[in-house]
Amino acid sequence: MKKTLIIKNSICVLAFALFAFTITSCVGSGSGNDGTKSTTQNVIPTDPKCFNFEKDTKTITGLTNETGCDKYHIVIPTTIDGVKVTAIGNNAFQDNKALTTVDMHLVEKIGDAAFQGNAALETVNMPKVKEIGHGAFYENTALKEVIMPEVKEIGHGAFYENTALTTVNMPEVITIGHGAFFGNIALKEVIMPEVKEIGNEAFRDNTALKEVTMN
Repeated sequence: MKKTLIIKNSICVLAFALFAFTITSCVGSGSGNDGTKSTTQNVIPTDPKCFNFEKDTKTITGLTNETGCDKYHIVIPTTIDGVKVTAIGNNAFQDNKALTTVDMHLVEKIGDAAFQGNAALETVNMPKVKEIGHGAFYENTALKEVIMPEVKEIGHGAFYENTALTTVNMPEVITIGHGAFFGNIALKEVIMPEVKEIGNEAFRDNTALKEVTMN
């Protein structure tokens, strides 16, 4: 049975912000919603020529310098040269100041710091991603929407200081790393009904946080 935590006092906020805890901590009564937004979209994949790709690991490692590539909107192709794309490598798009939207419909893993410092990035759609690496979206201050219905593991500092993010829906997440959502000052609601482990300071300084849904 799902329960909704309505954070009403500073003691509960402190426990939630600073310490790892079991799913019995600070849980109140109520009912939550673990529904996920539809991720079916009519999108045209970005030309494979725009990506550096390692066939052996099925991993995109960055962008090429080819002409004609959209530097603002990226749709990760499902295959490149007949090989399924399943991962975004460490630092692949780090410090990309132009990118505003990313769709990656079959990607399953995002590496450490893959999109760190993407100051203009507003929307990320990753319906099949299971694992998000450390600092993957670190200090993406414009990020407003993240769709990740199948994510199981979120690394340390993955969404550190994403100051525009207001709602996080993670219906299948099991593990959240230290400082994963640290300093998300606009975050109001977190949905994580299956979570088992939350790292230290994972939600510290989330001053607007009012509602957390867990089992």
